[in-house]
Amino acid sequence: MAASGYRNTDDEVTPGAYYYMVRGVRVETNPSGSYYNASEGVFANVNVVALPASISLGINLQPGGFTLCWNSLPGMTYRVLASASLSPPNWTNVSGAILATGSTTAWSVSTVLSNSPCFYEIASP
Repeated sequence: MAASGYRNTDDEVTPGAYYYMVRGVRVETNPSGSYYNASEGVFANVNVVALPASISLGINLQPGGFTLCWNSLPGMTYRVLASASLSPPNWTNVSGAILATGSTTAWSVSTVLSNSPCFYEIASP
């Protein structure tokens, strides 16, 4: 599997909760015709408490895992939380404290533990 990346910028955010999902899609062809085959998505939840210029959340797929990256304020502490469900959410801190040293911060998962959906939230502090 070749590594690939995707980045999206949401320029129209106001304070509140935002849910993002990224999916891969490929065209499958068989004797009956062609169709789009969508993969399971990777989910992220971003809570905006102050109005930034924009929120950028990216995901880079790697063999056996992925990296989440987001715009950040240097010196600010962030955490990546995960939940198997959004109703009701039961968030678990999966990253520990992440100190931002620049305008972009990243967190990697080196191994995908299961095929079930997992939702991610970037939190501070």
